[in-house]
Amino acid sequence: MALMRDNKPTEYKGEALVWEKLSSLLPNDIVIYNHREVIDDREFDFALLIKNVGIVVIEVKGWQAQYIFDVKSPDEIIIKGDSKINGSPEKQARGYRFDWLNFLKEQLGISPVVLSMVCYPFIFEKEYKAVRLDIVSSKDFTIFSDDLNSASRLGQKISNAFIKKKPLNSTPFDEKTMAIVRQHFEPSYKAKDDNIVEVSDAYSLLKVFSGSLSESDVEELVSAYFAGTKVILFVKNEIDLMTVATKLTLGFRQRGIVSDKGGIRLAESEEEQADFENQNGLLRIFNFEIYLHNLNLEKDEIIVEGQYTDQQKIILEDVANSTNWNFEQFNVEHARGEKNILVQAGAGTGKTYSMVSRIAYLCMSRKGFVNNLVDEIAMVTFTNEAADNMKIRLKQYFMNCYILTKSKKVLHEIEAVDLMQISTIHKFAKIVLQNSAMEYGLGAEFSISSSEFAKEQVYEEYLNRFIVKKQKEDSNFAQQLRMPVHKFRKLLIHFSQQLYNKSYGIKELKAENLGTFEEWPFFNDVIMEVVIPAEKEYEKQLFSKNKVDLKESMLLLNDAVNGIFKDKCGLKYKYLFIDEFQDTDDVQIDSFLKLQKVIKSTRLFVVGDLKQSIYRFRGATISAFDLIRTDKSKWEEYSLTINYRTDKRLLDYFDVIFSKMGAKGYLPFKKGKDSLISSIDTYIPSYELITKLEYDGDEQRMELLFAEIDRQKDIIKYLSKNHKLSANDMMIAILVRDNWQIHNILEEAKVRGEFIETQVGGDLYQLMPALDLYKLVLALLNPRDPVNLYNLIDSNYIGVKIDIQGLHGISVQEQVSKLTEVLNQFFKIVMNKTWEQIIKDTKIQPILMLLRSIYEGCQPWHQYSDVDSEQRFYKANYELVLEKIIKTYSVDYLTLNVIENSMHINIITKQEELARNVVVESDDIRVVCTTVHKAKGLEYGCVIMPYMGMDIASMKKADLDVYVENDKLAYGIRIGDEPNKKYNSNYDVSQEQNERVNEESRILYVALTRAIRNVVWMKDTKSKCKVSWQNLMEV
Repeated sequence: MALMRDNKPTEYKGEALVWEKLSSLLPNDIVIYNHREVIDDREFDFALLIKNVGIVVIEVKGWQAQYIFDVKSPDEIIIKGDSKINGSPEKQARGYRFDWLNFLKEQLGISPVVLSMVCYPFIFEKEYKAVRLDIVSSKDFTIFSDDLNSASRLGQKISNAFIKKKPLNSTPFDEKTMAIVRQHFEPSYKAKDDNIVEVSDAYSLLKVFSGSLSESDVEELVSAYFAGTKVILFVKNEIDLMTVATKLTLGFRQRGIVSDKGGIRLAESEEEQADFENQNGLLRIFNFEIYLHNLNLEKDEIIVEGQYTDQQKIILEDVANSTNWNFEQFNVEHARGEKNILVQAGAGTGKTYSMVSRIAYLCMSRKGFVNNLVDEIAMVTFTNEAADNMKIRLKQYFMNCYILTKSKKVLHEIEAVDLMQISTIHKFAKIVLQNSAMEYGLGAEFSISSSEFAKEQVYEEYLNRFIVKKQKEDSNFAQQLRMPVHKFRKLLIHFSQQLYNKSYGIKELKAENLGTFEEWPFFNDVIMEVVIPAEKEYEKQLFSKNKVDLKESMLLLNDAVNGIFKDKCGLKYKYLFIDEFQDTDDVQIDSFLKLQKVIKSTRLFVVGDLKQSIYRFRGATISAFDLIRTDKSKWEEYSLTINYRTDKRLLDYFDVIFSKMGAKGYLPFKKGKDSLISSIDTYIPSYELITKLEYDGDEQRMELLFAEIDRQKDIIKYLSKNHKLSANDMMIAILVRDNWQIHNILEEAKVRGEFIETQVGGDLYQLMPALDLYKLVLALLNPRDPVNLYNLIDSNYIGVKIDIQGLHGISVQEQVSKLTEVLNQFFKIVMNKTWEQIIKDTKIQPILMLLRSIYEGCQPWHQYSDVDSEQRFYKANYELVLEKIIKTYSVDYLTLNVIENSMHINIITKQEELARNVVVESDDIRVVCTTVHKAKGLEYGCVIMPYMGMDIASMKKADLDVYVENDKLAYGIRIGDEPNKKYNSNYDVSQEQNERVNEESRILYVALTRAIRNVVWMKDTKSKCKVSWQNLMEV
């Protein structure tokens, strides 16, 4: 009996009969699949895998001779009782054959013989001629009812077909090649002989050698590598390591490629690969790792594509414990494809690498988990930067593979990365919602928007109406607010905003769950009569413009996957990756789970670290991992604890600090289980790993801080004399909790003449990009005002020097005429239109488009500076100014007057808006000051923490705090100038204090684990706080 790998078909009698006949008549070394796909949405009837022969694809037609009315042509077959005209089954079979040929070559890298045949299970050969099916399919490649009644006749028919049509240059379909195909269709299939599966087309090959390598071993391994297989070797002696290294070096030189910073690039002119060397018992380059081991083994151990036995697992654990090989990452990369995967990745443990290698495995494994990268894998990140970085890393991985192998399949993956769905959760929500847009009254091409200006207008209308009503009841009502009405309106918007940040819609609140608020007895009425109606009206206005508010998108996503989206899902993702999972909120987690049920057979891959959950203000909870694992039997869990960032001695210090925090219940940390380990030595003396500086007062703090910066610079200079330091190694980071602390440090740096970078620092609206833009806007608004025209000419947009004395003594009209002529001549050159034409454009052209065209035409950054980094600084902050305006007002509401009014207020009031710094490419020592939240995901040689004495249990920090628990609304509000917040009856102050201490502990964990080499923390000797960062550091 043939080996039938799929169930017998039940829909069509003809296919059921063929299944029975093939099963009973053919020998047991023939493997048969039915109703499978090698190309999406194209399902073949039967495919026979015949060892040492090839593959036969069979198209079955259950026609009967008496019902064939007419055969007009091969493509026009009329069957009685069938309203449609049937096409040629031979062409259909031939189409499936080409599908197979392309699939085998592109996906599996093999080219065996593939034939196509037609089968008529209810038609005998003589009937076939009588009804003229002989013009439809060739007799030699047609299986009749006669053939299905005899094992010898069926076998002979198939054998003769191969004899008649055997193409040249085909891959022998031996047991090895057949195993490749079987492992695609049957992921759990294992060939009987190790030699069969040890082939160069495997995604990865791991070998632990029990003795010395032979010449053929080295040749085979290096050949497999250059054919695209990831190779991991464990050898017994340094001679073998160097033999392989020499062979690799030669291979790189022959191909004109170079190993560079963990990747591969083409060699430049006259450049060749330097000799690969033994690096303390190991050699690691892209996709090739060699380690020295000291185990005594009876035989070599061979593991292909990560599939190992229980006995081999013990051996792998032993080699991992005795080398620097990361068994944890290996398991994540090669995990079985049919389960959800949860990865708890400690700080600096290479989670991005793990995700990239996992995607590579799914795409490149010969098991064929993923055939179409664009349609079958999606990834959700929590920032645009993370999404962009992931695309860069994936493209770089596949580019490395292409440079190594020149494989067309890899080239296809490089192109596919650009089309992959890798985005923030809000962009992902939009894609899901587009399938259900009509049900929400939206067009399919709706946009996600946010307009604080439009929302303020709606709130103003409802609040004014409410106040008028209350004033009629009590003429002193306005005084009860204890703050100006405009501030009260801002508070209400911020109130709803905090709930949206936690994916809770304020529109869902019920009056009975609002609690009571003694300070403002009327506040429940405000929520029900102002806030909720205003939010509904704002949503209605956006929907009418085919828009959805950014904050609302999460709620709509959850609504969709719990309802109408179930029957409308067109997504086919096999794997959904979710990065930084600890930052998800309950609604987002529920949406992912429901989405998994809607998109059949989707598997989740979530990665995160609860110890780095520092976005509670967005609704993130410490229970994220528990909420996603509703059925633990469907999940495989992994932990990454090998750190690639920090000095191993510093991690030992951290372990003591984190264990103390864990014992107090502040941090989800258990010694051993969560301890980070490393093999990195930064060569700094042990006494410099952690430094404590004590100060008394702000003045002494600043003195110590800047003296310490100088001292750390000296340490870096000393280390760089004997060791190669990376750009990150050369960085000193001053990490703080709040922006006001950055401001203080930057102001002190200005006084001292010291330059400190900041990713969030500076006075945006006092910088030239903002001032130049403001001058342009004023001139466009007031083209008959000579002062505004002169200021524009004097700005970086124009930069033309004119004789101001020549404007004295003439009329305003003459001044305008002269200045307009200067502008006309200038703009005619740079934009091929006059200034007066541009003024007319302000009436007909979208204002942002006009400002952009003037900006691109004038290129004010060139006038601003000749230095590249300063020009990039100018452009970055010009973009930031526009982003701030758009975020506040939305594109729909933008006019010249709106922009002028916004910029006027910000410039005149010297609004403290943090500027955008550009990344400086430099080999010099850099000092940066930023918040811990901004530093998350980054790393620095030295971390200095000058503000450690703050009370982390304090409830005074924010003016407003809102959350919903068990459907009950809880909030605390600081009213007017009162020092303390007041709370409603649902607010649990004690619980909130505990939550704050726990989150601040996690923020401290993030801060400390940014350090590569050493940490300096400063103790405030005057601090009397019971719980502070400096208390947690004292061990």
